[in-house]
Order: sequence, then C-alpha cells, then structure tokens
Amino acid sequence: MVLERKGFLKVDLSIILPTLNEVESVPVSLSYLEKLLEAVDFELIVVDDDSTDGTWQKVLEISRNNPRVRLIRRVHRKGLSTAIMEGFMAAKGSKLLVADADLQHDLGIIPRMLEASNDYDLVVGSRYLDQSRISGWSSSRQSLSIYGTRFACSIINNKVTDPLSGF
Repeated sequence: MVLERKGFLKVDLSIILPTLNEVESVPVSLSYLEKLLEAVDFELIVVDDDSTDGTWQKVLEISRNNPRVRLIRRVHRKGLSTAIMEGFMAAKGSKLLVADADLQHDLGIIPRMLEASNDYDLVVGSRYLDQSRISGWSSSRQSLSIYGTRFACSIINNKVTDPLSGF
C-alpha cells in the first residue's frame, strides 16, 4: 500500500526511512529533519515492513497533516534491501538519501552531504573518517565492520571510504 498526498510537486531530496517497529523514533526523526532541512524541498518516504508496534499507523496519521510524509506499508514482505529499493522506486526527488529511523546515523551532516552532491555523483556517510565516530559497538562488531569494509573496497576498487555504511 502506497499512500501519497496530491499537490506536493517539487522535491529536491527524497529521504527513504525503512522501518520495523519504530513508532517512537519516526516522529522524532521527522521533527529533526524538518528543522534541519527548513530550506530544502524534501519528502520523507517511510517504508514500513508491517510493524506490530503501531509504526505504520503513526506514519499514516502524520502523513494526513504533513504533505512531506509518504507511507509504503509492506505486508508480508520484509527486508532492508528490498525496502530501500521500493523507496527508491517511489521517490520523486532528484537526490536520494537512506537513513535509519532511530537516529543511528548523524542526520546533522545531511546539509554537508547535499552540498557535496553538487560536485559528486555519490556521497556516502562514512564511519571511518577522522571526524566520524562509532559508539555502542563491541570490539568484535567493530572488527567485523572494518574487515567487511576493506573487503568491499577491494572489490569495487574505488575511493569510497565506507561502502557499507548504509547512509
């Protein structure tokens, strides 16, 4: 089920927010994004994998009063990758961004990412630059992430510092 509001035509940025049981996080993320991106014409596409905590119902309620918010509810279909792809297919923006609903990603860097996107085809939020940080991860998870990233970089043979960041 895809719900969208008519009349919201111009979109520069489509933010894809895959969710599963994020009823508390979505309103916080949206409020933060609206303040952060005041001058940007953006849409928020919440792709919900049939949450049982009321997430999709909350997003539906928000979307009735906010034309920026769109809901894709995926019943009996789950998976982060396919949720992101479905969000991409529904997106109207000339720029696409994927973020976690629980604010795991530092959304505060989005304006810098948008600025950089004027000069580059791809902008990726990296966990491995000097100004980046990873918190709350065990040493084994950090090691696995580092080795996975090195492996991915060796395959794509590119200068992307964190092709697995998801942001």
